[in-house]
Amino acid sequence: MSSGPTPPSQDARPSAPIPHPGAVERVRKPAGHQPGHHQPAVRDPFPLIFAGIGVLAVLATIVALVLLARPTGPTTSPAAGATPTLVPTATVRPQPTVAVGKVPSPAKAEIAASVAACAPFASAGHDRKSARSWGTAPSLVIDAAKQYQAKLYTTDGVITADILPKLAPVTANNFVFLACHGFYDGLVFHRVIPGFMIQGGDPLGTGGGGPGYSFKDEPVARSYQVGDLAMANSGANTNGSQFFIIQGAQGVSLPKSYNLFGHVVANQTVVNTIAQAPAHKASNGDISAPNTPVKIIKVTIQVS
Repeated sequence: MSSGPTPPSQDARPSAPIPHPGAVERVRKPAGHQPGHHQPAVRDPFPLIFAGIGVLAVLATIVALVLLARPTGPTTSPAAGATPTLVPTATVRPQPTVAVGKVPSPAKAEIAASVAACAPFASAGHDRKSARSWGTAPSLVIDAAKQYQAKLYTTDGVITADILPKLAPVTANNFVFLACHGFYDGLVFHRVIPGFMIQGGDPLGTGGGGPGYSFKDEPVARSYQVGDLAMANSGANTNGSQFFIIQGAQGVSLPKSYNLFGHVVANQTVVNTIAQAPAHKASNGDISAPNTPVKIIKVTIQVS
C-alpha cells in the first residue's frame, strides 16, 4: 500500500523544466560575460513572492493564536457596585462559639442578689484545703421551705434551673454551697452525649475530679425527665461535685441511682446545643469528649 503524499517542506522549490527528449541542454553565455566573474542568472520572481506571502500568512496565524490564548477579562478593578463572580469552595462548618464580647454575664443586681442568697452558705464549709477543696461535706443550711434557682452562664448561653431541696435536701445544699463559693465558675462540660446528657462540675475536666469529699446517696423521689439535674457518681455514696443535665431518652431511662436535685425551667435548647457539639473518643471509649468544651462562666443563686 502506497503512503500518502509527503507534505512539502518549508524549503521546497519548484523543479527545473524537463528537457525535450533528444535535446541537448545548452547554457548560453550572457552578453558581456567576462572570464573569472560569475554573474547570477536571471530568475522568475513570482515563486519568491509567493513564498514570502506564505511566510507572512504563517506568522499572522501564529500571532492570532497567541492573542486568542490570552485572558480576555478586564485588567483593571471592577467598577463600583459590580458583583464579582464567586467560585464555590468546599468548607468545613466550625463548631458554634460565642464571639468575644457576646458571652452572657449576669447583671450587677443579679450578682448582688446572689451574694445575699449565698450568705447562709458562707460558713457551711469545713476543713478547706484550697479554693476548690474541703475535707468534709458542708453543713446542711438550705431552707427547704424556700425556692432556690440557679443560673448557669455558659459560653453557649444561660441555663436556668430550679433547685429542689424537698426532693434531695443534702444534694441541693451541696450544689448551692459549691456554686456560692465559685466552685463551678470556669469549669467545663467535659462529657456530652446527644440523646443522653451533658456532664460537668469536675475541676480536672477529665471526669476524675471532685471537691475533696463525698456524701451519701438520697432516694430518687420520681422518674427522671428531660431537663433534670442529677449527681454523677462512681458507685454508692460517692457523690461530690460532678452533675449532669438530662437531654434525651437515654437519660430518662436511667435507673434511680443518681441523686435528683433540680430541673431546667428555661433554655433547655442550650443544653441541646451543648449535647450536639462535635466530640471525639474519650478515655472510656465512647464519643463524648467535646472538641471544644463549653465553659461555665458563672453560676448565680436566687432565693425566694
